Amino acid sequence: MWTRDFKLVGNYVVMMLVQFFALLGCMVYINFVYLTNIRPDQLAKESFVASECFVMSKKLSSQGGLFRRYRSDFLISYQADGVQYHHWVSGNGLDRSYMHSAASQRKLLSAFADGKNYVCWVSPDDPEIVLLVQRESWSSIYPMLAPVLIGCIILFFFLKNVLMVWREMKNKVKG
Repeated sequence: MWTRDFKLVGNYVVMMLVQFFALLGCMVYINFVYLTNIRPDQLAKESFVASECFVMSKKLSSQGGLFRRYRSDFLISYQADGVQYHHWVSGNGLDRSYMHSAASQRKLLSAFADGKNYVCWVSPDDPEIVLLVQRESWSSIYPMLAPVLIGCIILFFFLKNVLMVWREMKNKVKG
């Protein structure tokens, strides 16, 4: 009977190790998405300096064949630290990725007219990094939803297995 109990507890321990590493993988992925996709925009909101930018041109960029994706791009001119800069910037903050919706990108393009000045935000550390539009989209958290859900499920079963092993060990000591 002791062998059966040992195999049962051993199976739970192996399952807990697998669950622990899967949970660790979810946490590493969530941290990666946060540090590369969300935190840079938060830092930009906190530390970038407001300036005046002149919109020279704008365009709707697209990419892909069967599944087209779109991005609003703006050619802006601005001055920082006494130097004049001309850059193409994305309409979604620091995120240069393409979006599924052409309509939302056209709407963003229509909010800015060629030949007019608008407020933009310039990085104090690197004046070549500039934002015409700060990212306000929730789409940056979408890559985190599945790992969070999977992590919660794994955590539930991990805790359930810890409880089962604890009960088996407690019963073994009593019995």
